[in-house]
Amino acid sequence: MKSTLIAFLILALGACATPQIEIPNGFARFDGDSSEYQLVTPDAVRINVYSTPNQPVGTLATLEDSVELHFKSIGYTILKKETIRTDAGLEGRLFLTSVATLNGEYRYLVSFFPDEETIYIVEAGGRKDDFAGYQSDIIAKIKTLKVSRGL
Repeated sequence: MKSTLIAFLILALGACATPQIEIPNGFARFDGDSSEYQLVTPDAVRINVYSTPNQPVGTLATLEDSVELHFKSIGYTILKKETIRTDAGLEGRLFLTSVATLNGEYRYLVSFFPDEETIYIVEAGGRKDDFAGYQSDIIAKIKTLKVSRGL
């Protein structure tokens, strides 16, 4: 009985695992109080990897339209919008945006990969000049996204 319970807990915890990517060069894992998988550089470029329920259910196309409309409505400039596919075959969208703040220009990158139940999200951001040196490796590592799809 005890071994059955332990096996069930291991499977259940694995099913709830936070999505992750391979760590890009220059980043370290940050273990805070969040359920997100967080990475950070010494110059404060950050990556968050997490999932959220796909409720109400949105397709890749409807989510893409919603994200684009949101960015435009809050004054972000979309620099890049493209299809991205993980090594495991998940299809998603990637947006790279720019926003001017009182502290200078910032870059914000988001990619999302929806399925019927869950949206897997990787977002990264930092000051424009700091972000530039990491951008291509971040995008490459997004393709390594690993997700757990339940029992």
